[in-house]
Amino acid sequence: MSSAFQHRFILTGGPGSGKSTIIDTIIKRGFWCSKEAGRGVIQDQVNIGGDALPWANQTAFADLMLS
Repeated sequence: MSSAFQHRFILTGGPGSGKSTIIDTIIKRGFWCSKEAGRGVIQDQVNIGGDALPWANQTAFADLMLS
């Protein structure tokens, strides 16, 4: 394995800053990426009308992120 594939990168930024767009592009180019846990939690909570959201109930959101 070349050393280029031994690097790991972390993308950070606020909502709407383009993290998911970058990750989707990287995946399309054949690289392995993990999904952002928070995005799934937020989508699930919005779909079920839950309040475990970072702007509504940070403790519940953190608990779901870690579970």
